[in-house]
Amino acid sequence: MSQYLAEFCQKFADTPQGRHIMGIQLASGTYGEYHNWAFTKHEPDTSEPMLRFFRSYLRDKYGSDKALRKAWNDPDVSIETVPMPMMERLETTEGIFRNPECERRYSDYYEALNKAVTRSILHSASVVKANWPRPVLTGCFYGYYFSLFGRQATGGHIFEEDILNSADIDFVCAPQAYNKNSRKAGGPGLSRGLIESVNLHGKLWLDEMDQPSHYGYIELGGLEKFPKPQSIQILRKFVLEPFVRGGGMWYYDFGPRMTSGWWDDPDYMSEIAAIRRLEEKYFHRQSESPADVLLVFDTKVFLHTAPRPNDDPITDQISVNISAVNAFKSGASVATCYLSDLQKMPLDCYKAVVFVNCYLMEPALRKWIRANVATGGRSLFWLTAPAYNDGTRLSAANVCDASGIRLEAFKSAEIPDICYAANLGGFAQTGESMAGVDARTAEQTFFRVSDPSAEALGFFNDGTTACAFKAGRDANDYFFALPPVEPSVWQALFRRAGCHIYDREGDSVIAGSGLLLIHTAEGGRREICLRNGRIVAVELAPVQTIVIDAESGEIL
Repeated sequence: MSQYLAEFCQKFADTPQGRHIMGIQLASGTYGEYHNWAFTKHEPDTSEPMLRFFRSYLRDKYGSDKALRKAWNDPDVSIETVPMPMMERLETTEGIFRNPECERRYSDYYEALNKAVTRSILHSASVVKANWPRPVLTGCFYGYYFSLFGRQATGGHIFEEDILNSADIDFVCAPQAYNKNSRKAGGPGLSRGLIESVNLHGKLWLDEMDQPSHYGYIELGGLEKFPKPQSIQILRKFVLEPFVRGGGMWYYDFGPRMTSGWWDDPDYMSEIAAIRRLEEKYFHRQSESPADVLLVFDTKVFLHTAPRPNDDPITDQISVNISAVNAFKSGASVATCYLSDLQKMPLDCYKAVVFVNCYLMEPALRKWIRANVATGGRSLFWLTAPAYNDGTRLSAANVCDASGIRLEAFKSAEIPDICYAANLGGFAQTGESMAGVDARTAEQTFFRVSDPSAEALGFFNDGTTACAFKAGRDANDYFFALPPVEPSVWQALFRRAGCHIYDREGDSVIAGSGLLLIHTAEGGRREICLRNGRIVAVELAPVQTIVIDAESGEIL
């Protein structure tokens, strides 16, 4: 493959078409998106080459049988003869959690599987850089986070550091998130990756914008088809979201099978031209985010949780694709980052830091967070089971240490209901309110608050405390046994944290690049509050997207 790729670069670069090339996007795997083949419903990769790679990876990681046996707690295992873990890799011993004291062999396998992907990408990128005779941008589909079907462990996109730290990668890209609550009317239309982390590394994020027009729709997850006037408003939302956050995009028509020519219409082309003019006007301004909310997501946690979505509805579905998506409808400005980037993020601007699914956290990182994030009166939101896995064992004491709140563990075979206190709206969070999440699960550990110095904010059905606030000398801590799923609850929490609220009506809000992007499902009278105190009064139609100059308040 390397030989042919090098030959292609050398020969094609010398053609009339090749002399116009500015970038090359590498592609492999399912849909060319660097997912392992058949990853959505099957368990890759059980081939002989993968077995050899797995053993080689273990040799590099542990160095000796003695070290491997200690890590795996298995006195008989040998690197040269270790078998491929088969269907047993799907089982977990602690509900959604893997116990590192007895299940490390499975985490190591998924680790190797994902490393095989990034090594392939980086190798191919280096071949292109070495054999294209002029400077050229190289990139790939990678960093999918939202809407990955609950199959992150098999999906190949776990090791973002490998890609973002490489000098051979200039851009990463993905189709926009497919989950309904992001794409539907009123949803934020999120990019699939964590744009702010990508920007932090000096890389460019590119969206593949494949939201259809009224001519046809993608039959993926039953995505909604809108009439033409509303479809134009939806297009505006999807095209401007990455731009406002400091990324880019391209239009992708799925072709004849899905009804092609999605935007081949004067009304769509007029809208596309207007968006282009607006972006050209704001493009050369400094791309700064006004966000004072930071959502922190982990990838490595998926190596240590149940690898099938039906076995773990919490880590991906509730935490990432319901709760975190709805935080963008809180009215606050929200940014995102990987847990692996937290120590590099400029934290001074954030008043609220939400640890979304950070169940895996080594002691040194916990200590760093208490010293560097839990400062300046900032509010830290700890969801579900923060730091429960410290890399060597599962420990309830770690959860208490991370959150700064005294907690106690309990077992449940169902995802418990939570009723929030009146000052958070009295909202009842059940399986129905969590977009129909199946409340059944294997018996596993949850946490309730037992700290008498903490203010109760939510309760389980038995009256014990599920959510609480505790004021500290340097920072405030919030613990939630399950992530909030209602935008109004997030808004109440962010207001308590002192965050600026642009829009109080549950509309999607994206701010940055000197712009404010607001998308509504229901419409109605709005008073948009800018950071400089200006109030923009506007009457919104149902399913409308508006763009406001964040300084002047002009509706653009």
